[in-house]
Amino acid sequence: MKKAIKISAGVLAALIVLTTVICLCFKIRVFTVGIKSEYVKRVDSIDGFYVAVYTQTLCKHTVDGEPTIEIGNCSDVTEYDWKHEEMDTITVYKRFLFFSKKTEYETYRLQNEDGTRCYGAMYVLRAQNGTIHYYYTRFTRNLNEQYANELIEAENVTFSHGEEEFALTDYCRFSSKIDFTTGENLLRINGKTCRFTKQ
Repeated sequence: MKKAIKISAGVLAALIVLTTVICLCFKIRVFTVGIKSEYVKRVDSIDGFYVAVYTQTLCKHTVDGEPTIEIGNCSDVTEYDWKHEEMDTITVYKRFLFFSKKTEYETYRLQNEDGTRCYGAMYVLRAQNGTIHYYYTRFTRNLNEQYANELIEAENVTFSHGEEEFALTDYCRFSSKIDFTTGENLLRINGKTCRFTKQ
C-alpha cells in the first residue's frame, strides 16, 4: 500500500513539473495567472477566449483659451467640459479548459462612407460557435485621422443594424452573429453609417 502511495505521489509530482515546464516553454497560462496586471482593467471570459482589457481616460478642457482633448492624463485636470473612461486596447488569449495562450485578433478602422471621418477602431474576435465579438474604442493609433468629434465627446455610444440595437457591455463591446467586416452589412454608430477598413 505504501509503495502504491509513493508511486502515485511521484507520478503526480512528475505531472505537475511536466505541466509547468510545458506551460513555460510554450507561454501557456493556467487560469488567468499572468493575464491580470495593474494595467489591465478587467479580464473578460467569452466563448473560448480570455480578453485583457486596457483602458484610458478621455477629457476635454481648455488650455490657454483653446479646447484640448486629453488622453490618459486626466487625473491632474480639475476643470473639464466632459470626462469618461474609454477602452484603449485588448490582448486576447485562446482558452481551452483552464489553459490559455496569447492569440491574434482582427483590427479595423471605422470610417464614414467616403472615408473622410474616423469613428474609432473595432477589435474583432470570431468564436467557434459563429458569434462575433466586437470591442470598440473611440481612437485608433493613427494620429493623422480626422475624427468625428461628436462621437469622441458623446456620453454614450450606440450601435445598430436595421431595427436591431446592440447594447454595449462594459461600455466597449457587443456580440452578434452578423459579420460587419465584409461591407455587406452596414453598422450604424450613433445613427451614422460606418464601414470597416482593415487597419
